[in-house]
Order: sequence, then structure tokens, then C-alpha cells
Amino acid sequence: MGTGREVAGRSKRALAPMVAAVAVIGSGIIAVPSALAAPATDAVTSQSLQSSYTHVVSSTGRKLQVQLNVEQPAAAPSGATATITLRKGSSETSELHVWTFPVTAAALQLDASGAGTVDVPDSAMSPFGQISLTSAPVGDPTTQTCKGQNVSRTQAVSLTGTFFFDTRSKGRRAWGTVGSTTEPFSFGSPNKVVSQYNPGAGSACVDFNNLPCPSGVFWSTNEKGGALNFEGVTAGRHGELIASRTVDLSTPPGATRNDESFATTKPLKLTTTSGGGASLSVKADTNSSGRAKLIGKSSSTDSNNCKDGTKKKVETTTFWRNAKYKNGTKHLAVHEQIFGAIKIANNSNGSLTSSTIS
Repeated sequence: MGTGREVAGRSKRALAPMVAAVAVIGSGIIAVPSALAAPATDAVTSQSLQSSYTHVVSSTGRKLQVQLNVEQPAAAPSGATATITLRKGSSETSELHVWTFPVTAAALQLDASGAGTVDVPDSAMSPFGQISLTSAPVGDPTTQTCKGQNVSRTQAVSLTGTFFFDTRSKGRRAWGTVGSTTEPFSFGSPNKVVSQYNPGAGSACVDFNNLPCPSGVFWSTNEKGGALNFEGVTAGRHGELIASRTVDLSTPPGATRNDESFATTKPLKLTTTSGGGASLSVKADTNSSGRAKLIGKSSSTDSNNCKDGTKKKVETTTFWRNAKYKNGTKHLAVHEQIFGAIKIANNSNGSLTSSTIS
């Protein structure tokens, strides 16, 4: 974990308002109709199609939401990927799984207007499914600019055809399959095609002295080269906990699955010592069980300007970057309906961050 801002940004739900505000407050990035700022002279560096989250009922009766994303870099079309996300649950105990497949450039065949096809055959996804969709533009596109440079162009599209995916999960809580190889399927709006220009241009319009002010306790730990991760943050009267696991699939070659679950914990208890050390106790609450502790021996402090509404303030952050993670008698675990609970081993590397605003 780097700074408190970085952890806050990655904690997707607990600090979602802050993440959204970062894109607006202190930013010179604007969206205008493409007719007024047509990026005709800019080279497209990547193109992606992202569907909406669409409600489905799986073959096992699970009420889920499904999203499709296909991305193709212009410089390396052979590096295209197709990603399918399935999620369920409330905002505090949601669970999602993301399957990513390497595909050929033929998977995404769209013209400048966003019209074309999305085709991922069984041979590219076996044994998980297949996709054959048609994309058609809806309304006018918008172009995002930053200091006179085009950053991206977004076109709303409809997305219809056939879509079939098999989660290949087992047990009494299996999610089964969604969609069909023969029955029509439509993704609900908004679906969008995004063309990217001038990589990195957008960051020039973010004023890092006017970011919103995050405060509280943030922590993280990981093992197996980052394949297993816990990230936690203070959220009101309790803590938020995000658990993630990345698995390399045996087939097709190069495919991966990422499992992610959200839980709450009892209020985080950070105890500091006069010698600069600290310990943090984490006790499970919803969608989780067990407990754990992080222990940091040495700290460092940093200060940054931030914005609390319209008021400029200072965020003071203390870091314990080499904290050690230790489970209680019952290991801290975040539960999942499929593919098993996510746990982290003792003595994994971790970090603690405590931020205050003045």
C-alpha cells in the first residue's frame, strides 16, 4: 500500500463518494459534444466496449448482474481481452467474479461510430461460453478534453445478439449458467464504446492540492505474490473489508478469474506506542468470520493539502509500511457463495495508514 489516498481510491465502496469527487473537483477534464471537439487528427491508442450491468437469473435460480467488457489496444491488437463479470448481493455484502480471456483482434470489429460486432467464439472461451453481439450507436458521442488535448471519445450503443456464459461453479450454491447460445439477449443501457487518445493527458488536469480529504484508518495485506488481498477502511461506525483472489485457469490458455467479496468488520481499533509502533485489531461482522491483527514497528508521516467541501485543509497521514498480519484463533475469512472463502496466511506483508484532517 502506498498513501492513504491510494488505499482510499482502491476501497471501491467505502469511499466511493471520494473517488467520484476526484474526477470532478480540481479537474479541468470536460465533456463536450464531439461535433465541437472532433478528435479526427488524434490517433486512437485503444478502443473498448463496456456493457451495462444487466440483471439476469441464472440456470440455478440466482439473481445476478452480468457485464461484458472487450478492450483492444491499437498498437498491439493481439493483446485484446474479453472480460465477463458476474455479481450479486447488497452493497455491503456483494460478491463478484471476473473472468478474463485473451482474444484476437477479430473479437471487436467497430467503426468510428461504434457500429459493428463483438464476436468471441467457443474456441476462444471453451469451456466457458460464447458471445455474438451487434453494436449500434445511440445518440451523439461526447469527447473528453484536458488542456486542449482530446482524452477520450464515448459513444452510447445498443448491444444485442446471443450471449452464453458458464460459471463452472459447483455445490449447492452454484451459480450455473447465464444467457443462451440460441435465444436473443440484450444488454440494458447504458452500454458504451470508448476510444482513448493521448495516454496520460487526463492526469494533467487533476489538481492534487484540491483532492477531497479522506480520514480514518486504512489497512491492507497480501500473500502469494499479490494473488490474495485484503483491504480495509474505517467507514462510519464499522469497517469495510474487500477481499480478492486471482486464479490462473487451466483452460483456455492465458485465462484468469478474479474473485472479490465485500464484508463489514467491527469498528477498527488502532493502538499506537510511544516508540512509533502500532497495532490494529480487525474483528469480523457481516459476510465474514474470525479476527486478525496487524502490527507495525516503525512509522513515517506525510502531509498534503486537500479540500473539505469548499474549505482547504491539511491531511496528515502516518504510515506503517512493513506491518505483519496475524490471524486470531479463528482465521479472518470473507465468505463467498462460489469458489470458497478468502483467507490470508499468518505473517503476510501488510501496511497501516492513519489519516487526520486539520
